[in-house]
Amino acid sequence: SLYVLSEEQRLDFSQNVKKMETAAKAAFGAAMCNWTCLMNLAYQKSPPDPHVHWHFRPRYSKPVNFADLTFEDESFGHHYKQGTDRKVQDGVRKMITKEYKKAISIIA
Repeated sequence: SLYVLSEEQRLDFSQNVKKMETAAKAAFGAAMCNWTCLMNLAYQKSPPDPHVHWHFRPRYSKPVNFADLTFEDESFGHHYKQGTDRKVQDGVRKMITKEYKKAISIIA
């Protein structure tokens, strides 16, 4: 549960939220970011083994062109639909990761 996090862990998480959101805006023009904490799957087995698990989803009000591809957030302004994640080739994923790391290094 989130309440068991120490003050140090909460502060660390808060600093990482700031870095990730700032990087998403700087690198790709994210308009805002959604964060979710889901632990449901941990309770599908007995005994459960829950852990704090975060999902970070930048949201975009305009199409983003990157690596000769266009990415569109078709449900911007609404809850995103489960199962609409776009799979990209490993090379593109690595390029996206590199852009995030570059943006984070400037922030840090």
